[in-house]
Amino acid sequence: MKFTNTCLTISCNMSILEDMGVWQFTRSDFEEACRSLKFSERLGNSPEKILEILFDFSIIGFYRVGGKGYGGSEYVFRYKEARTAFDASAPRFRIHPGFIDAMGLKRFTVSEAEQAEESI
Repeated sequence: MKFTNTCLTISCNMSILEDMGVWQFTRSDFEEACRSLKFSERLGNSPEKILEILFDFSIIGFYRVGGKGYGGSEYVFRYKEARTAFDASAPRFRIHPGFIDAMGLKRFTVSEAEQAEESI
């Protein structure tokens, strides 16, 4: 029973990502998508908890400034760094590249997508 509930939760949460349509997004972009009428009544968790669940299953990674002391910033995914805890204060997120084509996502951020739509 718990496995089925987890699968349904992940499926609903991935629907939010798919609806956003891009592989990189900010926390505020995600929170706005969660508040949309399409998802607001179906969510069983807060946007922060949803991001944490998606991170736990390596569906998304969070942006970490400074990398591992080598001077570079990076996106951290659970499958690469199993001991790393979710950073609830992370400003940006990226969907795992393996989901881009399967979910029909664009390889740019939400703000870039909005600018493209406005220029049409």
